[in-house]
Amino acid sequence: MNLLTQVWCIVLSVCIIIYLVVNICRQKYSVKFSMPWFLSFLAVIVMSVFPGTIDEIATLLGIHESTNAIFFIAISLLIINIMSMSFSMSETKKKSIRIAQEIALLRKELSGIK
Repeated sequence: MNLLTQVWCIVLSVCIIIYLVVNICRQKYSVKFSMPWFLSFLAVIVMSVFPGTIDEIATLLGIHESTNAIFFIAISLLIINIMSMSFSMSETKKKSIRIAQEIALLRKELSGIK
């Protein structure tokens, strides 16, 4: 990785991390959903500052090309993020069904009182 690519990766990652932190402070994003992205871009910064870590990780994973290791790691992180969001969506759906049922029961109870 040449110096210009390293600098661009670092600058872009820092900008995205700042964007995430600002939106967390403004309560536009949840910390829970932002954490995987924060950690991903932090990893990009570490790999940009120390480009040899990509080769080390590729060797540990048994991958011969470091670019293939980058794609493997990126796809794995995206899958983990998607699974995490799917889990949260399922939990939210369960909660909204429960709330709707409670509201229906309360309305029925109120209509019986009137």
